[in-house]
Amino acid sequence: MTPRVSVQRALAAGAIAWAIGLAVAAPNLRILADPVTYPQRYDLVARQVADPFVRAGGVWDGDFMAYRILVPGAIHLTGLPAWTAVAAIWFAGLLTLALVWVYLATYTTHRTAWLKTIGLACTPLIQGSHIYVGYPDAVGWLIVMALALRPPAAWWGVGACLVMFNDERGLVALPFALALALYDERHDVPALISAARPIAAAVAAGLAAALVLRWIIATGLLGGAPVPEGLLPRGPGFDSLSPFHLAGLALAFKAYWVLVAWAGVVAATERTARPYWLAVASVTLVAIAACGQVFDFWRGLATLFPLVLLAARVLHDHHPPALARALPALTLAMVALPQLEQMNEQIRWLRPLPLALYEWRTGASLADVLRGLLSL
Repeated sequence: MTPRVSVQRALAAGAIAWAIGLAVAAPNLRILADPVTYPQRYDLVARQVADPFVRAGGVWDGDFMAYRILVPGAIHLTGLPAWTAVAAIWFAGLLTLALVWVYLATYTTHRTAWLKTIGLACTPLIQGSHIYVGYPDAVGWLIVMALALRPPAAWWGVGACLVMFNDERGLVALPFALALALYDERHDVPALISAARPIAAAVAAGLAAALVLRWIIATGLLGGAPVPEGLLPRGPGFDSLSPFHLAGLALAFKAYWVLVAWAGVVAATERTARPYWLAVASVTLVAIAACGQVFDFWRGLATLFPLVLLAARVLHDHHPPALARALPALTLAMVALPQLEQMNEQIRWLRPLPLALYEWRTGASLADVLRGLLSL
């Protein structure tokens, strides 16, 4: 960490942004009140905390969960109760935002760092773990952000291995972490390749180790029960492109897409950095296509969050006054606009905390409340 930032300020920024994100898009508390009608991942997490290699149960939702044991396995080893697994995931979200603030405060300004961190708290980066109790997305994003701060190459291998036992979406985000880490080398292709080579080797080694461990689990050598689906998840997805893909893409980063598009135009003027930006654009298209294969496309698009950070750096480098003028309005829009998610062919409003608490305590949904008002 550079002298420009401090641990205390970073944690404070992460906590404040996390709290704002929680206030505008609260956890789906109704699943706690009625777990039969609303099956919840928490029940499965609780089973995995008791036994990380559990394979059966009414809440089991796919053999891919046999490999998503990083958080429940860690809690199992500590002997802590199951609810601390959810607390750990939420704390990972807070730490992710703290590292986002560190990155931006280091390379732009504290003002930009505060605004961007708050804005990103209103995206699937945090909402994917907030609103779905027990979903470990935030742990993967914490690993990605930690790597973006450019630790020694060996840590990239460790991070890649850990991601494969948390949620595979983090693997899709690793190239973006590399782009963030190597941003300063973008104008010098030989230096870029030289810096990327040991990191790529470490990631390859980490993924190889993860696949070996997955094979040991899949065959039942570890855990005692085979995994029929194999080493990689094969969950159902969209049959073809649909308007809901566009809706999910737009809803993922809302007003911040303006910054990404603006930065893309500016980046196109960096002729000496053209190979770097072509690589970023190519990876972006691949990531969107990969995320488009699953029902929760909106949630998967959190893999693209480093693009928002790259946009901040490019615009800070080329147009800092214009960025300073535009960012407050865009961040206000991120917080004030309705928080919506796309899941398969549905668009759902994510409840703000007061309404989520009301629904939880009364058992009434928003639709129930509206019907009651219309009947008056």
